[in-house]
Amino acid sequence: MKIDYNVLWVEDDKSWYKTTSELFEDLLDDLGFKLNSKHCFTIDDVKEEVDFNRLKEYDLLLVDYTLKNSDSGDKIIQFIRSIKDEPILTDVLFYSSAIENVRDSMYKLGLEGVYTASRRDIETKFELVVNTTIKKIQQVNPMRGLLMAETSDLDDLMLDIIKILLESE
Repeated sequence: MKIDYNVLWVEDDKSWYKTTSELFEDLLDDLGFKLNSKHCFTIDDVKEEVDFNRLKEYDLLLVDYTLKNSDSGDKIIQFIRSIKDEPILTDVLFYSSAIENVRDSMYKLGLEGVYTASRRDIETKFELVVNTTIKKIQQVNPMRGLLMAETSDLDDLMLDIIKILLESE
């Protein structure tokens, strides 16, 4: 049984996204989770996701600072954090090759709930942030509930299989 870990990822470099997401998949797999990543390229893509479900399904937001054909990542985070009627407080991992730009921008814009990383160190920082976000799930009572739900799903599946076998005779 793998628990879904949903990430909204704003990145314009397709090959870097693919390579890095494979690393993240392996890391999450080792923790018992399955990475589900929604890839966005621009602020307009992010706005569509916000309009769709207020980003409620995401456990983490990954945002690159420098984006081609879009506002920079800091403007995307500022947009997300500026929503007042239903605040979106999902953790953000904000990264760039030029980490100084990320930190300067965060200070100037007063961005909160944001972790920073250079591209070179993103795998390590991703692991640290993920461990922080999943530690509540890994406690005994929530895990017991997840196991019971999975057991119930398997029971339903077995009943469906038995029903098909009985009807085929």
